[in-house]
Amino acid sequence: MRNSRRLLVFVVSTIAGLAALTWLGASVVEQTTGRWFAKDLTMRARLAVASSRRAMTASWRHRQSGELDGLLHDMARDERLFAAALCDAGLRAVARTQTFREPFGCEMLAPHVGTLSGAAGEATWRGGVLPGGPVQFNAFPVRDEDELLGYLVLVHDLGFVERRRGEAHRILLIGFGVLALAASVLTVGAARFAWRRWRTELRRSLEGGAARPELEPVLADVRALVRRLIVKEDLEGEGVWSPD
Repeated sequence: MRNSRRLLVFVVSTIAGLAALTWLGASVVEQTTGRWFAKDLTMRARLAVASSRRAMTASWRHRQSGELDGLLHDMARDERLFAAALCDAGLRAVARTQTFREPFGCEMLAPHVGTLSGAAGEATWRGGVLPGGPVQFNAFPVRDEDELLGYLVLVHDLGFVERRRGEAHRILLIGFGVLALAASVLTVGAARFAWRRWRTELRRSLEGGAARPELEPVLADVRALVRRLIVKEDLEGEGVWSPD
């Protein structure tokens, strides 16, 4: 009964410890994948801006609003890009996709103008929650040589990021759960096997068989105990209780 309780405590402690490690590992992986996806979106935004910058500045310079709308529409074909807009230096919309509407607006660039004018030349932040999840904003200055024409704002839907993070979280929890169960079963099985083997080896050694080196201390203690019992029986006579 006592051994069963000890075994139960050991299994529960092992599963609890592995569960805590699993939860911690899943949280770390979830945060890491979230940062990777955010960096990937920023890189995609940079490539989109680099590939369309010349056409954008030319159309902007010649006031070709139709061309600007077409450029933004082409950018928004990316399934991860929710909306896009071009804002002038006064933070007024010059062109935008149909999805760039409330709660979005060019005025949200005001806190980031300093960053856009700095050495980085871009700004990234999160905000505005859509039904599918949060969004990430990437803003870039649009210049014609040294003249600032305005800013390009790209709005990425992070709903797919949250869904993938959730899937990764579930897969990790299931995987580590199976691992915890397997580790517990194997550990208990190995402990039982080792205990039975130890008892078999000890019994064989006591019966006169060859003793393994690691059993010599135990056998020495057993022999010493047997000798003490024999001496005690000799002192007490026959050493067996009888009616007499």
